[in-house]
Amino acid sequence: MRSKPSEHGRGRRGERGAALVMSLLIAMLLLAAGGALIATAGMTVSNATDATAEVQAYYAADAGLQAALSVVRHNRASTVNGLASDFHTFACGTAAVCVNSGNDLSQWLGSMPRPLGTNLSYTLTVTDPSLTAGANIAANYSPRYLLIRSVGRGPRGAVKVMEMMVDNFPFDFTARAAIAIRSNDTDTTGMTAFTLGSSNPHEWTGNDLAGLAPPLPAFVVTNTADYDAGDGFGAPPGNAQGKGEAAINHDNQNVSGQTLLAKLSPSALQSWLGNATQARAFLTAMRAKAAAAGRLNPSDYGSTSSPKFSFVDGDAGGDGAGLMIVTGTWSQGGSTKFHGVILALGDGVVARNGNPDTTGAVVLANFQHNYDSLTGSYTGAGGFGSPSITTAGGGNSLVGYDSDWVRKAMDTLGNRVVGIIEK
Repeated sequence: MRSKPSEHGRGRRGERGAALVMSLLIAMLLLAAGGALIATAGMTVSNATDATAEVQAYYAADAGLQAALSVVRHNRASTVNGLASDFHTFACGTAAVCVNSGNDLSQWLGSMPRPLGTNLSYTLTVTDPSLTAGANIAANYSPRYLLIRSVGRGPRGAVKVMEMMVDNFPFDFTARAAIAIRSNDTDTTGMTAFTLGSSNPHEWTGNDLAGLAPPLPAFVVTNTADYDAGDGFGAPPGNAQGKGEAAINHDNQNVSGQTLLAKLSPSALQSWLGNATQARAFLTAMRAKAAAAGRLNPSDYGSTSSPKFSFVDGDAGGDGAGLMIVTGTWSQGGSTKFHGVILALGDGVVARNGNPDTTGAVVLANFQHNYDSLTGSYTGAGGFGSPSITTAGGGNSLVGYDSDWVRKAMDTLGNRVVGIIEK
């Protein structure tokens, strides 16, 4: 039997170094991979911790805005005896003149920064965005808007900044004149009536009776038929006369303001008077607010010491103060007085006789407005029709723009947040 020689006993001496090197390389790779895993895990824990701190800082900043909002909505009493809660004092911290450098609302919330827990706090700054930093805020001036800045601080030095803009008015409103008239959609169709009074003196003025704001036109309209009939305002009688032009030309000694009569595009009047559908939606929203507040068809219309929001579905008139929305005819007679804003929206009719006074601002618009109790909304067809102003007598009467009464009227419905940003 033949046998094959075995090589088992022969050593592979030349391969022993290569195996050692290979083992070391593999061990080093495993060590590097393990180190990378440990480092990655460590970094993940750090990021999670930082992210948690950032979230805590964010919530601290948000808590600051919520605290500020509770102050500007009059849900916090001032700790300073006798200090009113209004947009002037929120920006100044005092009823006196101040510099627009930022109040911190400490008069209502306590000293800043306000702690919320361990390593959590917020700091507030309130300014008037319409003025430059360092400008004076007069004692008799109240800002329309406030810019509230909240800086939230969390653990590990985390910081978040949030800003909120608050409008002192509850809806989009800017007084354009003592009497603002949303004219007929048809440019050649004028108002059904436009008379200013036959007994002297009777004043219609766009000059601010409060002395706080620039003068406005006495009247504004939105179509040619109510303005100048197309041949230029102030053309002598005998030429074409717009409804407003004719009324003022016969009575301009009793009309004053930045201008006696101005024409605006409908979109420049108020956003909710752009078209009749928007006007009906506005009426629907305001009626709902009135019903919720118990001010739908109320028995009183407020007073100078207690202005109120009132919504009347139908005719209304007489003494009062605040914000009045009336869908029928607004009537004033005798020596009655109303201070604030009157929105005659629907029938768009103002009827005056005797010597009544109206100070603030008045807006008229005529459109179909049928209330549907099932849907809780106003419905109607078509666009804007022709409103009406009539005055019988009028001796010693007054209709005048008053910026302070406009502000007080808007105060009856509270303020609104118009924007929040994170920085």
